[in-house]
Amino acid sequence: MGRAVRELADPLLHPTTQAWLEAAGEAVREVVGAADVTVFGPDNSQTPSTSSHPPEVVEAFRAHVDVLEEAGCRTRALAAGVATRRQIFGPAFETLAATPYVREFLPSIGAHDSLTVATEAGGEAVRVVLNVDDTARPFGPEHVAVGRLLQPALAAGFLTDRALGAARADLVALVDAAGTRCVVFDERGHRLHLSAALDDRLAREPRRDDLLALADGLAGQPSRTAAFDGVRGRYTLSASRAWLDGRPTSVVAVVPPSDARLTPRQADVAALLAQRYTNREIAALGHAE
Repeated sequence: MGRAVRELADPLLHPTTQAWLEAAGEAVREVVGAADVTVFGPDNSQTPSTSSHPPEVVEAFRAHVDVLEEAGCRTRALAAGVATRRQIFGPAFETLAATPYVREFLPSIGAHDSLTVATEAGGEAVRVVLNVDDTARPFGPEHVAVGRLLQPALAAGFLTDRALGAARADLVALVDAAGTRCVVFDERGHRLHLSAALDDRLAREPRRDDLLALADGLAGQPSRTAAFDGVRGRYTLSASRAWLDGRPTSVVAVVPPSDARLTPRQADVAALLAQRYTNREIAALGHAE
C-alpha cells in the first residue's frame, strides 16, 4: 500500500506523465490484486494511454467508446471517484449488458469485472481501471475500500503533475525563445528538455549522444564544468542550478566550438531564464555578453 500511495502522489519520481501513470497503475494493480490495469490519461481521456493489453486490444476498445460515453459511464466514474463496473454502468447496466462490448469484447480479454479509481481537475481527468479475470471473484466492498484509500493520492499526484507540466512548458518556451543552447534536468537528473538551438547545433555533431551523456553526468552538480572533444571541435559544458515550480532544477549550458566568443556564463543566463527573468533583467544583473 505504501508504494502505491508514493507512486500515485509523487509524479516527480518519474520524468514524464506517461512514466508516472504506468508506474502508478502497476502499483495499484498489485495492491488491489487485479489481473491487469489500464490508465486513461489527461491528454486523451477516452482511450487508454497506458495498458497491459497489447495494441490490438487497445484499438478494439476504441470501437466501444461512443456507446460508453452515451451511457454516461465516464461521468459516473468521475463523480464516484471509486466505483465497480456495475456502479459505473448505473441505470444503463441492463442495456450495456446486451451490447457487443459486454457480450463479446470484455470476455475476449478476460475482463469479467472492473474497478475504477478516478479524479479530475480543470476539465481533465485520470482514471485507473483495474480488471479481474475470474468470474467467481468480482470486485467487492473490500476492493472499493482500498480504492478509496488510494484515490486522494491519485488526486494529489494529478494536480502536481498538471502544475509541473505548466511550469515545464513555460521553461521550454523561455529557453527556446532566447536561443539558449542548454539541457534542462529535473531534481533527479531526468532530462526534461533539449533546447531547440542546441538540438539544431548538435544535428551536425556525429558524437552527439556522447556529448549528451556527459551533460547527463553534470546534472545536479552546480558550478561544474567539462570539456568535450567532438568531431567538429571542443565543446564547453557548464552546469548551474535553477528552480522549477519550487523544485531544484539543473541547467547544463553547452558552448559549441563555433561559438568561441561565448563564455560559460551562458549557464548563468540559462538559470536566470529558468527563474523567469526577462532579457532586460538579466542584462541588468551583468550576465549579458
